[in-house]
Amino acid sequence: ESSRTVELGYRYRNGPFEGLAALYLVKFEDRLLGFSTGAGIIGNPSVIQNVGGVETKGLELAGSYELADDWTLYGTYAYNDSKYEDDVRNPTTGAVIQATGGKTVVNAPEHLFKADLGYDNGDLYAKLSVAYTGSRFFSYLNTAEVDAYALADFSAGYRFSGDLNLKFEYTFE
Repeated sequence: ESSRTVELGYRYRNGPFEGLAALYLVKFEDRLLGFSTGAGIIGNPSVIQNVGGVETKGLELAGSYELADDWTLYGTYAYNDSKYEDDVRNPTTGAVIQATGGKTVVNAPEHLFKADLGYDNGDLYAKLSVAYTGSRFFSYLNTAEVDAYALADFSAGYRFSGDLNLKFEYTFE
């Protein structure tokens, strides 16, 4: 297995704003996968086979903005396009076992997003977050899909000073 990665990024800071952008391309070659050589109940060993390559292209954006002395807004977005480049073939006959060429990689959502609103004055802190994960396939042939979902959570706490070293934090999702 081998891969080549090209990444181009840029960071920016101006006053209360800080951001970054990155583009990437990954070519993954000679991907190895274990296959059963017979019925699992009889204990046949697995065989490792080269099943081809994967190409991944993507974009990542992130930024934070200091709204006031104690308040910060943060957001991030990622776009990912990962595709299998080859069909899985029988190593002896060359016949196609699984037509995965051009299919989206299993468990690789195209879109991810997260936003946080945070407060921290040194003693009291809190954060409200919202995260989104796009739909993704869980079959090699892209016939079965997990729905997109969003998750929101809130956490808050207080830092005690002095000899008392207690910390209380509550998070709900």
